[in-house]
Amino acid sequence: MRLRSEQILSLGLWLGVVLFCLWARYQLPDAPIATHFSVDGQPNGYMPRDVALAFGPALMLGFGLLLWVLPALSPKAASLKRSQSAFDAAQLAIIAFLTVVHIVVVLKALGVQMDIISILSLGTGFLFLIIGNLLPKTRFNYFMGVRTPWTLSDERVWDRTHRLAGPLFMLAGLATILAACLLPQSWQINVLLTSTLGAALIACVYSYLVSKTLR
Repeated sequence: MRLRSEQILSLGLWLGVVLFCLWARYQLPDAPIATHFSVDGQPNGYMPRDVALAFGPALMLGFGLLLWVLPALSPKAASLKRSQSAFDAAQLAIIAFLTVVHIVVVLKALGVQMDIISILSLGTGFLFLIIGNLLPKTRFNYFMGVRTPWTLSDERVWDRTHRLAGPLFMLAGLATILAACLLPQSWQINVLLTSTLGAALIACVYSYLVSKTLR
């Protein structure tokens, strides 16, 4: 099967992370690495060095393989192939986000001083911007998009809901980015959660209202 450009880039990111982790293994002592942080950036979860270094590449590989096989599992009436370009772009964006997260965690273990919460908030905000831009281009399917009982029962509801959900998630991404640049760390998480849940809730309620109107 011929690889598309987004898949090649995703594979390149994965290989880059693997090489970076192999290099980092010989720079780090054989001691636990912080892999989870509180809202104020303080470490509160650890993994053994080798497990922590392998976790990111393993997660990226597993996620990439899952997304690789999903189109083949899609029912014909809801085929992901109808949204192939949006699906490929979303896959690349998520793999890039996981790359950033893992590299930031390893750099933190190497002693690089950084505001890890702000960096991850920025990454999440840009991911939401990309996903929001792709949502209106996503056709009816069972794996990617706003999947409510109403969008999955009527393709017209799906299309209208995603035309609204796209700008909503782009606004959530922009709010998250601004919070990462302007607000304290604890507020950044609050903005991230509030904007994301708000966008999702509005999209779900809207899908119900559209379904009721069409019915």
